[in-house]
Amino acid sequence: MDPFHPLQMDRPIVACVTGGTGLIGRQIVKLLLEQRYEVRVLTRNPPEPTGPGPFRYYGGCIERKESLLPFLDGCDLLFHCAAEKQDAVSMKLVNVTGTENILTVLSDSAATYFCHISTIGVIGKTETMNVDENAQCRPINRYETTKYAAEQLVMHAKLPCKVAILRPTNVVDDHRRGGLLFPEGSDVTARLKLFLKGAEHAHIVHAEDVARAAMHLMPVSFGSPSIYHVSLDDDPMNTFAAIWSLYAAIVNNNETHAVAPAAHLPVLVPYFLRRIRTGASNRGDIRYASEKLLATGFVYRNSVEATIRRMVAAGQ
Repeated sequence: MDPFHPLQMDRPIVACVTGGTGLIGRQIVKLLLEQRYEVRVLTRNPPEPTGPGPFRYYGGCIERKESLLPFLDGCDLLFHCAAEKQDAVSMKLVNVTGTENILTVLSDSAATYFCHISTIGVIGKTETMNVDENAQCRPINRYETTKYAAEQLVMHAKLPCKVAILRPTNVVDDHRRGGLLFPEGSDVTARLKLFLKGAEHAHIVHAEDVARAAMHLMPVSFGSPSIYHVSLDDDPMNTFAAIWSLYAAIVNNNETHAVAPAAHLPVLVPYFLRRIRTGASNRGDIRYASEKLLATGFVYRNSVEATIRRMVAAGQ
């Protein structure tokens, strides 16, 4: 029996989602509605007015605590997906202060589950080749630093509810490639990048599986707060060269023939070039482990091959 499922309750279970119009948030909202939760989405610019019913937009932002009070009033489950990735000036305000505001309001609520969507980027610079949740974090850029600061706030908040922190790798969906290189036309730049980076892990994971992991952990018993990596790095197709070759086979209707991996340099070449250029770099073949998540019974629905096939189908 799932104590978090609406059918087990005599009242609607309210699930609140920040960043509900984003890559992962959209998928969480979809799953929540499919499972008959009452869903609220906080957004700066509500796309349409919503009245009574199982879904409602709330206008506001996490940087303003007063926006959160009506949004979180009566909240049972909270999925915090909102983050700033582009504007360096706003990153601390959104990623750190915004998370702090959420924790302050949540500490006085009756919520039973809080899922904080972080990023594998908080690991930053590492010499470890098999990176699990116990690895030391040494974030490099401002985004990684602010997301790690937000993680630390969550870890030490002592919330009166179960807390899960997810660190997904390179999140993609059917329409967003997350920096993947595909053999389209005669893009010489892309082919040169592939020749340089082909042996490196692409670290892709489908947004749907990140959302499924966030939902999966609700009834799971674990020490709280707890961090989980969401990664498909064990999939042998999760390299730039393998993805390029698979994509080419699919779009050229050549799947009955073995497709040779795209030609590329050894993995140490781009690693040393990055070290020369930036002074801080990880090897491109490090693995972000997700055994901890798998040990809870979670099963990935989208392999790398399935993800690429979905991308091709969506683009046709």
